[in-house]
Amino acid sequence: MYEDKACFVVNKPAGLVVHPDAGGKYAGKTLVDLMKDKIGDGRLVHRLDKDTSGVLIIAKNNESLENLRMQFKEHKVEKIYLALVKGILEHKEGIIDSPIARRLSDKRKMGVSLDGRRAISHFRVLKEFGDVSLLQVRIETGRMHQIRVHFAAIKHPVVCDDVYGHRKFNAAFVKKYGLERQFLHAWKITFRSLDGGKIVKVEAGLPEGLEEVMGKIKK
Repeated sequence: MYEDKACFVVNKPAGLVVHPDAGGKYAGKTLVDLMKDKIGDGRLVHRLDKDTSGVLIIAKNNESLENLRMQFKEHKVEKIYLALVKGILEHKEGIIDSPIARRLSDKRKMGVSLDGRRAISHFRVLKEFGDVSLLQVRIETGRMHQIRVHFAAIKHPVVCDDVYGHRKFNAAFVKKYGLERQFLHAWKITFRSLDGGKIVKVEAGLPEGLEEVMGKIKK
């Protein structure tokens, strides 16, 4: 979606793992593998979950990598997501400031915990459709599964999230609308590139599958 001398931004599809895992489960099938010719060993600045689509920055060199990582650490990168969640929120705009840590009972899952690392999500309701709400979510921090964990914690899980979502609700939603992935999309990202120090803003519209679901919901 964007490229300069320091970095480029891709629009990752849902279902694609970003980086090879230690167990080799996704060997040869990750974003890094598929773009090997272009990014060499790969300089991932941040990540997206396998079933989350949208904008992702990749640095072209170590200098750019360190600079962009520092921008993330200092909260200078703006990341905005679109999320469809279960239910109607009482507050139409707000901030979820709840620390996140790995669950002791299941290391694959994250959860809100007083012993966790601080995690901040700013949200605003864009539209309401009876039993679901479309949100704009800006994350101030980048904890694993942050948006999914935060909204599950306030009883409004991301629609069709098979880890933190509402199983019965998701099953009914899939049957009615045919959605086969969690409704979470990295919509916009803003950062400063080392190529001349310019501010870069990239926006990826909803992928076709999510657009189709939204069309059905609106009808």
